[in-house]
Amino acid sequence: LQTLYAIANMPGLDEETFEEVVIAATKFAEEGALQLVQQFAQNPSAKVREQVASNLRFNAADKFNGKRELLVALAQDQSPEVRRAAVGALTSYNDDQQIAYWVANLSDTDPSPEVQAECISTLALVHYHGLGELSLAVSEKHAGNASPVVRKNVARNLSNQPAPAMQRVWGIAQRLAQDPDGG
Repeated sequence: LQTLYAIANMPGLDEETFEEVVIAATKFAEEGALQLVQQFAQNPSAKVREQVASNLRFNAADKFNGKRELLVALAQDQSPEVRRAAVGALTSYNDDQQIAYWVANLSDTDPSPEVQAECISTLALVHYHGLGELSLAVSEKHAGNASPVVRKNVARNLSNQPAPAMQRVWGIAQRLAQDPDGG
């Protein structure tokens, strides 16, 4: 970890090396590099903050102390790319009812269609944790979203619904099949 911190603080690191440092920091966040990850999450560059959020999803432990709070903060970032990546990383918390309802609310309130679409994806498997009604309600609502990006993502994620939900899924699918964008 000392070497990682030393490299991270070297002036003039090239972009590729810096990206590898971000990846390493997220991999070792649970083992003591969380402070470095938190530092990167405050970086003035939206690209770096997005890398942090993405790597918390793909290269970090599913859950560790501080990850949830960091992702919630990043999901409220000024940059839509950062918010989208953070919402995607919140899939680690599909069993957390508070997070699931917060993501559902975010699907209604975030101005970015890409973030709204990521909210749909993040909620796609919450039925495994007793939140199937929430996922279906969000899908039904956003089947009529003004953005074709969001509607397409609703369609993509319908196949994740369990068999008992098929009657409602069929209704959503019929509505989307009549979509003027043809998606």
